[in-house]
Amino acid sequence: MIFPYACGRGRGPSAFPRMLSHVVCMMLVHFLAVFAQGQGPGGVIQMSVFEESVVGTEVGQVAVRPGFRYSLQDISPYFVVSPTGVVTTKAVIDREALDTPIIRFMVIGIAADGGGSRVVHNIAVTVEDINDNPPVFLLDGGATTEQISFQEDATEGRKNILTATDPDAGLNGEIGDYRIVAGDDSGMFGLDFSGLPLILYIYKKGSESFDHEKRDRYQLTITATDKGSPSAMTGSVLVDVLIVDVNDNTPAFDLSEYDTQVNESAPVGTSVFRAEATDDDDGFNGEIIYRLEDDSNQFKIDENTGVIETITSPLTCSRRCGKSPTNCKPNSCFILVEASDKGLVALKGRAYVYIEVLDENNHDPVIRFTKHDSEITVATVDENAARQTVVFTISVTDEDKGDNGNTSLSIIRGNEEGYFYHMSVPSLRINEVQVAKQLDREAVGRFNLTLEARDHGTPRRSSTANIVILVNDANDHKPEFEQSEYRASLSEFAKPHSFVASIRAFDNDEGMNSKLTYEISSGNDAPRWFSIDADTGLVTTIAKVDHEESYQVVLNISAHDGGAEPKYNYALLIIDIEDENDYVPTFTQLSYNQEIDENEPKGSEIVVLKTRDLDSGDNGTVEYLLHPDTELRYPGVFSIDSNTGKLTAQQQFDREIQDSYTIKVVAHDNGPNPLSSTATVELTIADKNDNKPRFSPKEYYVNLQRTDPSGMQVIRVHAHDADIGEFGRITYSLSDPSNSFRINSNSGVISNTRKLLRQTYRMTASAVDGGGSSSDADAEVNVIVISQSSVAPEFIERAYTFQITEDNQELQPQIGRRVGKVAATSRAGRNVSYAITSGDPRGVFKIDKHSGTIVTQLAIDRELLAAYTLTVIAYDGEKISSTKVTVNVLDQNDNNPKFRTHTTEVVVPENWPVGHNIFLAQARDEDEGSNREVSYSLTSTDSNGQGDINGVFAINASTGVIYLAKPPDEMPGTSASLTVTAMDSGSPSRSASMTISIRVADVNDHTPIFSQNRFELFLPETQAVNEIVTVMSASDKDTGRNGELTYSIIRGNEDNRFGIFPDGSLYLAHFLDRERKDMYSLTVGATDNSIDDPRKSTVNVTVYVQDANDNAPRFTENRFEFDIMENSEPGTFVGIIKANDADIGRNSEIVYSLGDGKSNFTIDPIMGTLFSRRSFDREYMMKTRTVSYFMIDVFATDNGVNKKQSQVKVKVNVKDENDSPPVFTHAPDTIVAVSENGLVNDVVFTLQAVDADSGPNAAVSYSIVSGNEEGKFGVNAGTGKLFLKATLDRETQDQYLLKVKATDTGSVTPLSAVSSLQVFVVDYNDNAPRFVDSTPAVMEVPETASVGLTLAQFSGTDRDMGNNGKLRYDIVSGNDGDIFGLDIYTGKLTLVRTLDHDTFNHDEHTLNITLSDSGFPAMQTSKLLTVRVLDANDNTPYFVDGLTKAHINEGNSPVGSVIASVSANDRDSGDLGKVRYSIYSQSPTSSVNGPETFSIDAIRGEIKLQTPLDRESSESYELVIHAMDQDPDILTRRTAEKTLTIVVSDINDNSPEFKSPAVFLIPYPSSRGGLVATLLATDADSGDNGKVTYSMSGSPSGRFVVAADTGRVTLGQTLPASPITYTATVRATDGGGPGEIKSTSMSVTFLLYTSTGNGPTFSRSNPTSGTLREDSPLSTSIMTLSASSSIPDLSVEYYVTRITTSGSAGRSYGGLFTIGRDSGVLASAIVIDRDVLGTDTFLVDITAVEREGNNQRATTQQVGQQLYVAVTKGRFG
Repeated sequence: MIFPYACGRGRGPSAFPRMLSHVVCMMLVHFLAVFAQGQGPGGVIQMSVFEESVVGTEVGQVAVRPGFRYSLQDISPYFVVSPTGVVTTKAVIDREALDTPIIRFMVIGIAADGGGSRVVHNIAVTVEDINDNPPVFLLDGGATTEQISFQEDATEGRKNILTATDPDAGLNGEIGDYRIVAGDDSGMFGLDFSGLPLILYIYKKGSESFDHEKRDRYQLTITATDKGSPSAMTGSVLVDVLIVDVNDNTPAFDLSEYDTQVNESAPVGTSVFRAEATDDDDGFNGEIIYRLEDDSNQFKIDENTGVIETITSPLTCSRRCGKSPTNCKPNSCFILVEASDKGLVALKGRAYVYIEVLDENNHDPVIRFTKHDSEITVATVDENAARQTVVFTISVTDEDKGDNGNTSLSIIRGNEEGYFYHMSVPSLRINEVQVAKQLDREAVGRFNLTLEARDHGTPRRSSTANIVILVNDANDHKPEFEQSEYRASLSEFAKPHSFVASIRAFDNDEGMNSKLTYEISSGNDAPRWFSIDADTGLVTTIAKVDHEESYQVVLNISAHDGGAEPKYNYALLIIDIEDENDYVPTFTQLSYNQEIDENEPKGSEIVVLKTRDLDSGDNGTVEYLLHPDTELRYPGVFSIDSNTGKLTAQQQFDREIQDSYTIKVVAHDNGPNPLSSTATVELTIADKNDNKPRFSPKEYYVNLQRTDPSGMQVIRVHAHDADIGEFGRITYSLSDPSNSFRINSNSGVISNTRKLLRQTYRMTASAVDGGGSSSDADAEVNVIVISQSSVAPEFIERAYTFQITEDNQELQPQIGRRVGKVAATSRAGRNVSYAITSGDPRGVFKIDKHSGTIVTQLAIDRELLAAYTLTVIAYDGEKISSTKVTVNVLDQNDNNPKFRTHTTEVVVPENWPVGHNIFLAQARDEDEGSNREVSYSLTSTDSNGQGDINGVFAINASTGVIYLAKPPDEMPGTSASLTVTAMDSGSPSRSASMTISIRVADVNDHTPIFSQNRFELFLPETQAVNEIVTVMSASDKDTGRNGELTYSIIRGNEDNRFGIFPDGSLYLAHFLDRERKDMYSLTVGATDNSIDDPRKSTVNVTVYVQDANDNAPRFTENRFEFDIMENSEPGTFVGIIKANDADIGRNSEIVYSLGDGKSNFTIDPIMGTLFSRRSFDREYMMKTRTVSYFMIDVFATDNGVNKKQSQVKVKVNVKDENDSPPVFTHAPDTIVAVSENGLVNDVVFTLQAVDADSGPNAAVSYSIVSGNEEGKFGVNAGTGKLFLKATLDRETQDQYLLKVKATDTGSVTPLSAVSSLQVFVVDYNDNAPRFVDSTPAVMEVPETASVGLTLAQFSGTDRDMGNNGKLRYDIVSGNDGDIFGLDIYTGKLTLVRTLDHDTFNHDEHTLNITLSDSGFPAMQTSKLLTVRVLDANDNTPYFVDGLTKAHINEGNSPVGSVIASVSANDRDSGDLGKVRYSIYSQSPTSSVNGPETFSIDAIRGEIKLQTPLDRESSESYELVIHAMDQDPDILTRRTAEKTLTIVVSDINDNSPEFKSPAVFLIPYPSSRGGLVATLLATDADSGDNGKVTYSMSGSPSGRFVVAADTGRVTLGQTLPASPITYTATVRATDGGGPGEIKSTSMSVTFLLYTSTGNGPTFSRSNPTSGTLREDSPLSTSIMTLSASSSIPDLSVEYYVTRITTSGSAGRSYGGLFTIGRDSGVLASAIVIDRDVLGTDTFLVDITAVEREGNNQRATTQQVGQQLYVAVTKGRFG
């Protein structure tokens, strides 16, 4: 509050005012004092007292008034007041017991005089705190200990506990320090007090880890100390830290490997080993279950006890011992035993058990024969094999072990002659049969050995095996050719795959030794034209042959047999390649560029052409001739020698008439069908100096003024030389008697060397060419110097037009023909002379000097030039005048039509339709009008030049288009000659003709036709290979390639038995075999050789193959096997042996016979039926022969002339009778354990019984007799596998007693045995736990809920037993941040961390609670509990976009567009988390009444543009943006703020603006390099857009140079005295991007002035200042200036040379004002805006310039006149 009164010493003579001033000041001071104590009107008196103060402590004094007594208005339990207004305590006050630390009461003062006056005081006593309370930890339910837990594997992390509270105030109530004072001897824990929110964290510190197994809990004493003064107080709490067990101990076995043994015949269920492991963890983490991995599937393990039992019998084990320890036992099984705990993430330990299976001798040895690593039953050996040659190797295997598996081997039959012996060296792994002595295939070609293997077990077991040894023929003959040398000839037109020769050889060996293979050993490398069939020796072409590449090919043919060491022989095949005319004569150059001098004599050589033809004889002999087109174009001009190709000239050439020729030369060979090619000679005629220079015109006239300076170009003379190059280069010279002129020797330009007198100067000009030839006549040059008053003659007409008919070029030209006449008059009355000065460079015309008549002096050719425009002058001795004369040349019909070529060739396909255009015969006529109108006609002859061709072709008379009038095939032949005549319409008419050679091209429109509809061939199967069996013939009416045929086999030749040559010869490619195939149906095709669309036809060829006896009988089986019952009667039927013969007729009739075995069996020779010769006893055979079968040989022989025979082995088994019952191998009441989770069809046990009989009598079938009434089990009758037929349920029935039976399949009386099994059902974890509590699915919890709060209690049950029924509770998902705790044993769910609704995804927690048993694998069930956290408005919105700056291009964003977007989040929910946006402020602001530049969408946060942007007005904006939540309580709403800077990026929207003047003064003289001006332009844009570069155009080349970057204009050369004014266009260009560059042009004037001191003088009456109102229209006049010239009658011009602002640092401006060049009126050049320019006063420099006469010399003087132009505001300014 401000009081506008000053207390102090009064002023003035009166004392009263001073007294009044003191009174007022005293009253004011009193009022302020009372007001400050709260005792003013409505005030509160503030007092304070410390708590716990003793009774009677004075608290304060109220302001008293005299005569008043004071008391409390109401009784207070804490205070009393004395009558004098002193407030004291009446009780000890405890601040913490008060509801508020401020106690309010009222004191009343009553006047003692009893008048009723009273005063009331409001008292507020603040009870000040003292530190009388220690910090207290408030635990739930009055607990004294807080419990937290850490997992033992925690390496870091923290747990929150409740902080202490202190009821004291201020520092007394603030907790200053927390400490762990006891229980942490090992330093495992630390404290973290984060302040707000008030959470105290206990965290794990240090690198030492917890170990639950060593210590499972810590009891920490934590103290809290406040900040009280003078002494702090401390409180404490006991925190119980539980170390929760983590499954960090793996189950461990005592050993890593165990060894045990079991007999291989041990029954199923035999206990083999007990595995035992331990785990130091607690609870589920320490409980162990077992499982095993057994690749042999023979053992199982009890998951609880670890006992390993057998599940099959007998047992079989094998083990690789290559890298195993020395005690490795090969007959042991490797089993992996795994012990797994029941932790949530189970840990596993392993041990390895090696179970050695003890062997029993229950397997026979097995013999196998091999050779080259392949198993065989037949071996071969060469008859010349040396002793010790290995015939085959033997392997004997016995699945038993030890002595039971050790065997010995011997040959027991078939080696009676001792040709072979058995070699066995076990240490070297040698076990083979070798040759013992020399073999003789002719004596014995086949051996059948029987070998026996016996083991060393008890009792011994044995087996036998047979092998056949065939003796191979020795390769002792080499192949022999029928001829040592073969010859063949072949046309080079032969097609690929054509027949060349058939090479045959033979070999006297047999089998593979006689099988021959043919090869081309050499001679076919390059070129590779031939191939030979490796099997048949057929030589054919594989590519096109070429006589020119090789006229003879010598092939070295080899043949080798198929022996192991093949033998070779060789023969020569000489092939002569016959030449065909297949090479076109080829010029060494396709084109020649030759040159010959003009005027060379007739017969001069031009060039010698050369060709190359690789053919031989006439095919390669070449002749030369000129192309008919060349003969017609240049008749008689050239000739060529037909043998040498020498081209000569038959006339002299004149380059000026024709300077080049195109000559075509044809070269053809002399073959039966000659081939030809064409070369082109481009002949250039070289110039000779045979022409002299010639002036045209020969007289020149020109006027000059007396005042013209020296050095002026007066006139240019011109001479023409028809030669070219140096010979056509002209040098000029001048003969000038006055020595006043000179001539440029190169250009002919004549200039004066001095100032001329007023007279006529006559001189002569000469011309000399580069060859030294001078012009026949010199040119006369007349220079007439006149005065300004001279008057020129006047032509009667302004222009003249004449016409004249051209000369006939075939006749003598008419020289001197009159063209027309011009006339002019002299105003001075003098005689007028005439001359042609231009427009007639050839000198075609001349004019009579006196009369003006124009006549011809050369021949006129309209085709050379149709019109002339002549310049004719008239002069009367002084001034010259000129006129234009046009001479039009009229046409004569003096040109024949011309075709583009005189001869050509056209190919017409025979299938073109009538009307098809075939050629455009077009001729041109250089005349005009009707003389050039051409019509066409056509004549034709056949290929022999005789008669018409049936009107096949016609021509369009007006266009020259030749077309088909009839089909081409109606023409007599395939070629014709057409003559086209072109005739013009002149009178008389003229004509020309051309010749067209027509060739009708064949079209492939005929299909080949075979001579027969089908072919049949009969061939013996012994037909020789490569022999032609028939020739196919077809015809095709087409010609050329379309009529040439190629033959091929299309179908039926899949096995390549036949081949066909391209000429249709069908041959046998490989041997026939009737038994394999007796008939072939071939499809042969004939295809023409058309390139585009070949046509083809086919014919069927049937080949029948006739039989020969080339096949031996073949048995239907490789080996026959029959059975006969023991004790059968002699003559009992045994079986039928069947053989077939692939031949037919008597060659296929078969007779059967026996080899050995005739004492036991007989055979029917025709039917092959085998019978027994006696009765057999199987048991006696086993005792005496150890086998119960016979092996015999049976032979089959055909009835051919040359008989063939085959042999087969027959095995006869003697079968047993049934006389032994089955016997079970397992003990009665065998116990079988099966898991109740077994699947249907799972095998639980294998029944096994043995029967001493053999065959069907020993085959046992199994069945269940009793104990399976519920049908839970089934047995496979054949295998004895006991399996589950239905699922088991231990909870329903836990054991079964089964009685089983084994029955053999004896055919008479089956025998059987019975045994029993006890089946125990083992519990499987097949019942999932289930929840039985009624916990709701959704609960709501406020986020302020206390830690430790119990939220739910879960409970469950499980029907299984043991571990399978032991339960645990877990939170498996949804407990992010470990906010909730679930006791795994009790199922109690508690809150272990504070809730925060606003943390991401923490407004609702969906907990997946699982109830799991401890089975393996464990089963579980789950339920979802959703905990919804109720929200409070405890979060301020925050911006998440991170945007602090946005860039926007000016001009690119329209009003209303979104230029940026902000985004804010609020972690609260609902309206508490809903955010609305606003712009709190933006800078710079807009105008007062206009909209702000930007607006924001309150919901989306999109910032939009409200007004157009202009970077040049403002480069950036700063917005302050608020984001506010929408709490329904407006007073508690929270707001976030951010600042966003918007940068306006420049676009190139401003053109450069010139600030420099348009006129610059240059003093004369000025030297090269001098600075004459500085251009200045500015661009309001920024960056490259505002960077200005300068350029100049339009000034004389090189005079001025402008610096592109600075605008400085310097002189590129020293300026001459004249001219004195230069005008140029300067351009200022900015640096905008492609397509955006802007520029401004301005015309500038450079004035050259001399500093003579003289010049125009400005009038003193000129104004020195003027005024212009802003916004005045263009060209508003400001003032008028005037200046007078220094020489009378000289004109004065005015220029604005500079515009600046006032002051020493004034800115330059350009283009604001302009001044009338002649009037001197200064006016505005633009509409001026003072606010834009930023100033209102300008200084304008005006320069006045004067010029003297027309001599282009000037003197200038710069007179500076400063004008103050004030630009005032407009009407509303």
